[in-house]
Amino acid sequence: MARYKKKNKPLWEEGYRKKCSVCGSVKKVEHRRVELPMRNNNFNPREEKKAVDIPGAVVYHYCSTDCAGQEFINNYTDLDFYNR
Repeated sequence: MARYKKKNKPLWEEGYRKKCSVCGSVKKVEHRRVELPMRNNNFNPREEKKAVDIPGAVVYHYCSTDCAGQEFINNYTDLDFYNR
């Protein structure tokens, strides 16, 4: 009897459509914010649960940077990445 082969799915799929948390329209998700609760146990790399499946996790989907706000805009320059 053949066993089920586990397939590795990407963390972020292209064409992912959800309802925007700010404007309420269903569009392609460009930004996503996940708020996780505090946990008492240590990090386990073999844990197969996704972050959004943890009880108490809150997920916000945004359709554009206008809806997401200033926290998703990159303000870094090239000089910030040079070793001194």
